[in-house]
Amino acid sequence: MKLNPKEIVRPALSLFLICIIVSALLAVTNSVTAGLIEEQNLKTAEAARKAVCPDADSFEEGDETGSFYIAKSGGKTIGYVFTTEARGYGGDLEVMTGISVDGTITGTSILTINETPGLGMNAQKDSFRDQYLQPAPEGGFTLITSGTPGEGEISAMTGATITSRAVTDAVNQAVERYHQVKEG
Repeated sequence: MKLNPKEIVRPALSLFLICIIVSALLAVTNSVTAGLIEEQNLKTAEAARKAVCPDADSFEEGDETGSFYIAKSGGKTIGYVFTTEARGYGGDLEVMTGISVDGTITGTSILTINETPGLGMNAQKDSFRDQYLQPAPEGGFTLITSGTPGEGEISAMTGATITSRAVTDAVNQAVERYHQVKEG
C-alpha cells in the first residue's frame, strides 16, 4: 500500500488549524470573563463571612496573608472570621467560623465538602452546625458519639463520625487561632 502525502498532510493541517482557533477562542473567553469570575468570588466570600457573623456590617483582613477577617459594626470590632481545613471521609473540608470578641461562636459555614450523600453531607444542615453556636471552650469542642451533648460538646452525626470529627477539628482550629489573635 502506497501512502499519499496529501492524505496525511491535509487532515493533519485541518486538525492543527482547528486546535489553534479553539485555543484562541478559549483564551479570549477566559480574558473576558476573568474579572467577572473574580468579582463573583469576592461577593460569595463576603456573603459567607456575613452568614457566620451576621451582626457585622464590614470585614477587614486581619493580617497581610488574609488568613482571617475582623468583623466590624459601626467601626467597632465585634468578632473574627476564620477559614480552616480538616480531613474528612471524602477529602478536605473547608469551614468558615465566626467568633465574637467574647469568644462565642456566631456561625459556621461549610465552604468545601465532598462527603457521602445522606451521611456526611448532612454536616451542611443547620441541625448539625447550630450545635457550635455556644461559647468556645478553651481547649476546643469535644465530639461525642452517644448521649446528650453538654456545654462544649458536639453530638456526632450517626454514620458520619469521620465527617463530624473533621468539622469539629476545623472549628477547633478556628478557636485556637481566635485565642492567638486575642493574645496578640
